[in-house]
Amino acid sequence: MSQRVGEAAFGGRLGGVASDLAWSLLLARADHGLVVVDRSWRIRMWTLDAQAYLMRRPVCEGDYFWRDAGSLFDRKTRRRFRRSMEQGGAAEAELQTPSGDWLHVELVSVDGAAALLARDATREERSKALARREQERTRALNESLSLAHRAARAATWEWRAGESLRWTDLGAARALVGIFQPWTGGPIPDDWIEMVVPDDRGPMEAAIARLVAEGEGQFAFRVRGADGALRWLEASALVAERDDAGRPVRLVGVTIDITERRAAQAVLQQEVMERRRAQERQKLLIGELNHRVKNTLATVQSIARQSLRGGAEIGRCYRDFEGRLLALSWAHDVLTAEGWSGANLGELVEGTLRAHQGRIAQEGPPVRLAPQVALAISLALHELATNALKYGALAREGGEVAVRWKLTPSPDSKDAILVLEWRERGGPEVAIPERTGFGLRLLRQALSAELGAPVDIRFEREGLVCVLKTSRGLDPPA
Repeated sequence: MSQRVGEAAFGGRLGGVASDLAWSLLLARADHGLVVVDRSWRIRMWTLDAQAYLMRRPVCEGDYFWRDAGSLFDRKTRRRFRRSMEQGGAAEAELQTPSGDWLHVELVSVDGAAALLARDATREERSKALARREQERTRALNESLSLAHRAARAATWEWRAGESLRWTDLGAARALVGIFQPWTGGPIPDDWIEMVVPDDRGPMEAAIARLVAEGEGQFAFRVRGADGALRWLEASALVAERDDAGRPVRLVGVTIDITERRAAQAVLQQEVMERRRAQERQKLLIGELNHRVKNTLATVQSIARQSLRGGAEIGRCYRDFEGRLLALSWAHDVLTAEGWSGANLGELVEGTLRAHQGRIAQEGPPVRLAPQVALAISLALHELATNALKYGALAREGGEVAVRWKLTPSPDSKDAILVLEWRERGGPEVAIPERTGFGLRLLRQALSAELGAPVDIRFEREGLVCVLKTSRGLDPPA
């Protein structure tokens, strides 16, 4: 728009320094409209552009400036412009017109007058508004990203050749990696890699080499941060840019916290392993049970054959057979209560000889026996007690039996040897039997084979003495 000075305002009424200043401003800023007012804010000079910008109607010399232009200025801006006029200073403001356009207005006060320059600032203000909206949008996106990082326990990052790794959200990185508090912004020093557990650095470097070669990859590693906590992290990354030689110049990626996942996997793996061990143990127990059932049936068959053979009276044979089966059954009950893991020798002696309570003394340290050894010793004690009741110390009033055992070191190995002694006293005069019955055969043959050592049976003058020794299946308590 061409600059035209209002004819009624042209003349020498505004002279001196103020007039020179007004013309200088007008010529220097050809894109501005100009209005010159005196100390009382009466218009003394103006351009048509200024009239269009500020007054929006034809004006005359002497019109009061604030009558028409005042509606554009808020109270705070108007006070600031008046103060600049009074103090001989300068002021400026951005004003919005009723149509929505924007004006940039400057005031320069000198020599009792003031020049106001106005220009269209709509494009600038709209650019500023757009920039502010973009900034707000960026801020909102960053806030959303930060919330997403927090919710996912993750952090995104970027690496450029020749630079340090840069985290997109330092707060998320600090929470994720355990970064030290003094690191407050900008690129994270390279020594954050020192947080990686030493055992994981080699595999991590190998994974990064594959990432560079293949263009993308994923790898897991552990870090120990400033708080001392050990974290499992998983990084997924890709090569975003390469140079002409194919070398990576920019990598982008995201790192997430998988500590809880790893812990859950460890628990699951432990459960799977325990389940497998339980299945293997169950399979072993079934096989062992089948073996024991066969052995038990063979034992019962042998007991029956030995108890019922010969011309002995059938009732006595049956009682002997029944007593031996009950002893075997009771030993099975003890082992079943222990899950067939073994039996305590003291409990086994007490239970097997319970029918003779008060006449049989027992003494010895705690010892656990393997199942087969426990069955063999239980049957042996039953045979010895039955024999003592028929022919030995328990057949006479005042007779007594002492059962004592001890553990002694083995001269050939580190294993202990169990020595169990049955000693009778106060019974009938002892004589060596003319024939070997089932009881003696059980003790000397079957029991010796089961214990892995000979059974010493002595017919001493005071009473029968039987000494059992074995190093098999012993588990003495600590």
